[in-house]
Amino acid sequence: MYHCEWPNLYLTKSKIETKTLLSESGDAWALRYTEIDKECGRKRFWYTDIGVRSDGDAAVVSVRISYAWNTEDLSIERTEPKTTVPK
Repeated sequence: MYHCEWPNLYLTKSKIETKTLLSESGDAWALRYTEIDKECGRKRFWYTDIGVRSDGDAAVVSVRISYAWNTEDLSIERTEPKTTVPK
């Protein structure tokens, strides 16, 4: 398995992580994009997860967008985010 990480991207301070798995049963690739919430700052983070797996001649793609609160910040009021999503 191969893992790469690009933290503190210029301007956005976002982070990108990739993982690649090469095996006899099939190859797979995953990407996680972590973005600081524009409404709350470092109190909440958005995650975009993309996975691609080879299945014979086809590719299976899955995408999930989620958010999580910063568990180290106990001072925040935890309200649900607006119905918009990150870029």
